[in-house]
Amino acid sequence: MNYKVLKDGKAVLGFISSIILVIIAFVLVTNHIRYWVLFSVTSMIVLTLSLRRADKIIEHLSASDKEITVIMK
Repeated sequence: MNYKVLKDGKAVLGFISSIILVIIAFVLVTNHIRYWVLFSVTSMIVLTLSLRRADKIIEHLSASDKEITVIMK
């Protein structure tokens, strides 16, 4: 990943939250508690939103790089 993505607090928080939610889901499924499905689905949603945010950050960086290249030519 790009350093700018890792510097973005919301994206990193989303990735960490997704991992924690998966760990909680795993603990719940090993204890035969049905709420593991809720945590698994929530983890997927949080991961999707974090990846979308990271993608927007990377697209913004690549767009600004192209502008700099065009200006330098």
